Amino acid sequence: MKKLLVLCLALAAGTPLVALGQGAESSAPSAAQQTAEEIGLDRLASATSALRPNDARNLSVLRQAGQGNQAAIEQVSQGSRLNEALIVQAGNANVAGFYQYGSGNQASLMLEGNRNTATVDQRGSSNTFDGRVVGDRNDVDVVQNGQHNSATLEVVGNGRSYPVLQVGDYNQLTQREAAGTKAPLGYGVEMRGTGIRLTIEQGRAQP
Repeated sequence: MKKLLVLCLALAAGTPLVALGQGAESSAPSAAQQTAEEIGLDRLASATSALRPNDARNLSVLRQAGQGNQAAIEQVSQGSRLNEALIVQAGNANVAGFYQYGSGNQASLMLEGNRNTATVDQRGSSNTFDGRVVGDRNDVDVVQNGQHNSATLEVVGNGRSYPVLQVGDYNQLTQREAAGTKAPLGYGVEMRGTGIRLTIEQGRAQP
């Protein structure tokens, strides 16, 4: 078990902060890797020269625009595959936390607005999360415990709360909630088992 070895580089104004971890290389490009490429491989390489070649088992990228935004990323590698995390915050006083324990987990989140909070906790291997929250005072809490679980969440509105729990393997959730609808302002989703597939749009579940 190897904890995240954080190496931070503050680039020019307006350039994102990059944190890299310890471990082995990745295979297919992900959102975090694509963002790293946008930063510039030359500058990224200069920040990682202290790491051994092919030894980046954790990768995290953080972009913030606005004031009072906070973010925390904790990654613990427990295998040979890359854990990846991408957080983008645009607005004020948003708070995000990512916790990845395992191997091959991927999580990306975009918060657009003010005073939104989001927490993603991934434990196991090959779990994926892709989230986008647009509005103010929304709260999202996602826990994935197992293997090959996936969750896609899109929230547009204000004052909404959505806790999500996936326990097991190969569970799949797609959730879309938009403002101006009769959907409730909050509800929880629990998926316990194997191979469960669920789509929720505007508060209505579709197996």
